[in-house]
Amino acid sequence: MSTVRIGFVGPANCGKTTIAEFYTEVTTEPNFSEYRPTQGLRILETGRKIHSLDNPVQVQVWDISGDIQYESYLTRLSMQLDGVVIVCPGTDLRLTQTCKKYYQLIVDEERVGKYGHVICMLHKPVAPVAEDVYIEDKQLASIPVYRTCMEVESAQISEIIDQLVEKIAKKQQNEGEFFE
Repeated sequence: MSTVRIGFVGPANCGKTTIAEFYTEVTTEPNFSEYRPTQGLRILETGRKIHSLDNPVQVQVWDISGDIQYESYLTRLSMQLDGVVIVCPGTDLRLTQTCKKYYQLIVDEERVGKYGHVICMLHKPVAPVAEDVYIEDKQLASIPVYRTCMEVESAQISEIIDQLVEKIAKKQQNEGEFFE
């Protein structure tokens, strides 16, 4: 069986680790009071049962630090990822610029971008973003933007990531990369 590798990228202190730990079931009760910045890269693994696939899918979540000192490594990581989740703080008024920055730093167009294996989560820890938000850039306009909130919509977060994993796993299966 092949492994689906999803990179979680975005600015520091926006919720990447919280989402990654919840999705991989490292924790069921996120701790919003204590901020622990990721140092470099942390890989979490989980097996996911995707409803349209016969067998569970092995998923690696690459929780990538948002600290600018690690940005130079993002391009090197891009060739190893099958999908990317760009996590932006729900208070980010520059969503388009933030998404564009991380897209350019880590999305390999041939491997990930042209297949639509990129999503954006506009994340707030305790209250969801109320208004609809879109990426206002022609190149990135097709990237879905999800308003997420761990405290209110944690099940939705897992469903969103599962949909991305399903899309990637089906592509791998069709290309013969996904072995039973």
